[in-house]
Amino acid sequence: MNAIKISGNYPSNKVKIYDAEYLNYEDSTLLPGFLIPDDNDEFSIHESEGHFGFFNSSGTQFHVLVKARNGSGLINGWAVVTVDVE
Repeated sequence: MNAIKISGNYPSNKVKIYDAEYLNYEDSTLLPGFLIPDDNDEFSIHESEGHFGFFNSSGTQFHVLVKARNGSGLINGWAVVTVDVE
C-alpha cells in the first residue's frame, strides 16, 4: 500500500506517491487537464488542480476531485480523476 499526497503547493496538478511504511518518495503523476473547445472548432487543454483526494475501500485507487484552473472559461469546471495505486 502507498501513501498519496497532492503535490506540495496546494492546489496542484501533480499527485505524489510515497511508500506507506517509511514514507519514501516513489513517483508522481500529473492529473489530466480539461479539453476546452474554442470558437474555431479547435481545442486547448487547461491544467487541472487537485482539491480533495480519497482512496477506494481496497486501497487500490486514489480518487481526486479536480477543478479547471482560473481562465479556462468553464462554468462548471469540476471532475473526478482516478489514479491506480499498486
